[in-house]
Amino acid sequence: MDQQLDLFEKTTKHWVERLWARVGAEQREAVLNALAQMAASRLERPSRTHTKDNADES
Repeated sequence: MDQQLDLFEKTTKHWVERLWARVGAEQREAVLNALAQMAASRLERPSRTHTKDNADES
């Protein structure tokens, strides 16, 4: 598990912090809402990937 954790950045890049601080609260909320809607729609969509195990269960 520790090896997988190394795949993710542990700190925020400075340009991201500056950009996030520069945009207003309304824009930040719009970005977060868009990301939340994208995640929710992905969770609602059935997965199109079929494994061999799933295909054999007819």
